[in-house]
Amino acid sequence: MDIIELKDYAEALIRMLPSEIYESAVSVFGIGVVLLVFLLGWKRSFKWCSGLLAIEYCLLILSNAVFYRETADIRKMDLRLFWTYNEIAQGDNALKYEIILNVVLFIPLGLLFGIIFRSSGWRKVFVLGCIVSCVVELMQLVMMRGLCEIDDVIHNTLGTTIGFVFYLIWEFLYRQYDKAITKQTA
Repeated sequence: MDIIELKDYAEALIRMLPSEIYESAVSVFGIGVVLLVFLLGWKRSFKWCSGLLAIEYCLLILSNAVFYRETADIRKMDLRLFWTYNEIAQGDNALKYEIILNVVLFIPLGLLFGIIFRSSGWRKVFVLGCIVSCVVELMQLVMMRGLCEIDDVIHNTLGTTIGFVFYLIWEFLYRQYDKAITKQTA
C-alpha cells in the first residue's frame, strides 16, 4: 500500500466518522477520568487523569489541525526557518495571530505533560511537544490538509515549554501554600 492509497483510505474513514462518534469518544474519556478519581481517590488518580486528558487533547489538536480541514489539491510544505517572521515584516499581520494561536494551542499540553512527567524535567516535555507537533505537521503533509512547516513545529514546541513553565510555577505556589497551611495547623 503506497502513500496515496493510504491517504485515500484515511480520508474515506474520516468521512465515515461523523462528529458524533468523536464527541462520544471525548465523553468516554471524560467518564474515565471521573471513574479514576472516584475509584482511586484524587491524589492517586491525578497522574492517570492527566494522561487521559493529554491523550484527549492530542486528539482534539489532530481533529482541528488535520482531520476536519478541507483536503487541498497538492501537498504544501515550507521548510524555510522563520519564514513567517519575514512575511510579518512585509506586512502580513494575519501570521502574527497564527503564531500566537500555535503557541497558545500547545500550552495546555505542556501543563499536562508537566503533571505526568514531573520528575523527568523539561527535556522530556520539550521532546514530547516537538514529537506531537511533528506528527501533526506530517499528517497535514501526507493527507494534504494544511501547510507543513518548520515554524509551526517551533511555535508549538515553544507553547508546550511555556505550559511546562506554568506547571512549575503552579507546583511552586502549591508547595508554598501547603507549607503555610502546615504551619497554621501545627
